[in-house]
Amino acid sequence: MKRSFSEVPDDFVHHHNHQIAHPVTQSRYWGTVVVTSGLLQQPGGPIVLRAGRHFGPHKGFGIRHIWTERGNDLKKWGYDSIYEVPNFVSDIIQHNANIVCEFSSMNGHQRLIVMRGSKGCAVLAGFETAEEDQLLYSVVTAYRNRSPNGKAVAKIEL
Repeated sequence: MKRSFSEVPDDFVHHHNHQIAHPVTQSRYWGTVVVTSGLLQQPGGPIVLRAGRHFGPHKGFGIRHIWTERGNDLKKWGYDSIYEVPNFVSDIIQHNANIVCEFSSMNGHQRLIVMRGSKGCAVLAGFETAEEDQLLYSVVTAYRNRSPNGKAVAKIEL
């Protein structure tokens, strides 16, 4: 069966690294990863959602990637356009949401998965910043109804 992809509209002109503001708080930060387990050997830090890029199936990051990969499903779930992807992500990244780690590395850091019950999961990738005691976590993708394996290692703080 051939997968169907959603097209990114021409008027979504943001640079791929452009940080999208949270739809409720209008902050560029979507919350903070707070490490709660010694199993995770990397620091916490703020979360951002970028406009992103889509390179192909299961390859990319941010809003463009989420919409291209899951736009048809998002429409079924009530998120009717690429401009509602931030609403979907904000429904997942909630205060005290659990974060698990499957201990698979991305960019030299562990990939983290935010779990928010029936709303879905968001995958975060950590990037080094000028501040040595924290990482900047970028939303790679978001999806619904999957129970990732892994150990609980952190929580979201808003």
